[in-house]
Amino acid sequence: MTLFPATNIDVNALGHLTFAGQDTTALAKRFGKRNVTMAGFVLYALGSLMLDTLDVTSQVAADSTGVLTYTLSRIYDTHTVTVTFVNNTPEAYAVLSNDNTVLTFYYDDNRSSHTGKTFTIVEGEYTPLWNTVYDGPSAEVTTVVFDPSFADARPTTTLSWFAQMGNLKTITGMKEYLNTSEVTSMDRMFRDCASLTSIDLSGFDTKKVENMYGMFAGCQGLEELNLENFDTQNLTDAESMFRGCTALTTIYINTLNWRMSGVTNSVNMFTDCDMLMGCRGTAYDASHTDKGYAHLDFGGVNPGYLSVTPEPYALYDSSNTLTFYYDLDRATRAGQTFDLPTGATYPEWDGTYSSSINDVVFDPSFAKARPTSTAFWFYGMNSLSMISGLENLNTSEVTSMAGMFQDCS
Repeated sequence: MTLFPATNIDVNALGHLTFAGQDTTALAKRFGKRNVTMAGFVLYALGSLMLDTLDVTSQVAADSTGVLTYTLSRIYDTHTVTVTFVNNTPEAYAVLSNDNTVLTFYYDDNRSSHTGKTFTIVEGEYTPLWNTVYDGPSAEVTTVVFDPSFADARPTTTLSWFAQMGNLKTITGMKEYLNTSEVTSMDRMFRDCASLTSIDLSGFDTKKVENMYGMFAGCQGLEELNLENFDTQNLTDAESMFRGCTALTTIYINTLNWRMSGVTNSVNMFTDCDMLMGCRGTAYDASHTDKGYAHLDFGGVNPGYLSVTPEPYALYDSSNTLTFYYDLDRATRAGQTFDLPTGATYPEWDGTYSSSINDVVFDPSFAKARPTSTAFWFYGMNSLSMISGLENLNTSEVTSMAGMFQDCS
């Protein structure tokens, strides 16, 4: 429900009105425009609403406070009544819980039903009102929630939405319910979110984004960022994008969509990213902090700070050893390589190779792999005498170990 302050309303433009349970639409139109004070009509269906010669229909749908006042004389004599607009137009807004710890994003017509403080989500280059720039309480927020209704919202900016939320630890529903397809600015979106240790950005559509200034600056708890779905074709401002991410070691990209050719401002893009390293071992260098190193690392020939996601695979070599790797070097290794199965199926090395395997090795790189199945990995390896590096096998995501060591005689 929204209220709108106004005078000089053209009742001929009104939709359906009721007063005291009576349909007064016809009467209102019959006696036309009056200027004094009136209220009490409930507007169930709003047509085109005129303020003098100005159409204010969209303002009524978007704005909130006040009482619409005017008088219709000769309807029940002269009455002063309160006009209330019942507005079923959804709006994008955020609700901050009474204890200032949970910020929830909605897109519906139920704003007045929520407890806590509500904030209109503004468009353009404006800092949101819940932000501490305006003495807002955002520094106390620990949890951000995107309600399913927000999936229908189409914001054009996320500027400073979570900036300076130093206690923010959890963001839920962002992947599923935040549609960024119309966003042009992500300026300082996560700036100084020092308590965030991970951010799921896999649902982001960045094709229209031009401004990522300071987007992750000061995110001191982040160790990895996966930007594989980022399309930077329209990006122009990347200044301080990762500045001060002191724990950040790896930034993953998709080389097909990651483009820096249009970026005109990249000052301090990587400043103070002391732990950052590219996938070929290029370490952070304080003399290279702009977009010059904002590309995939090719080592000494073309150093960069960015990485592509390694792949897990197994290698059978001439020494009858099966070695598990998680890296980018599959194409350069001598021997027969195999994909790892994802379900409870037999691996590609079963049968032809399994009976001749003497040793199994888990390379240190495999410690970062997260296989979902180890079913039948060593099935039928009747010549297997040693498994080394098992400390590099992380089974936290494994759902099937069926037959893993079966017939290892």
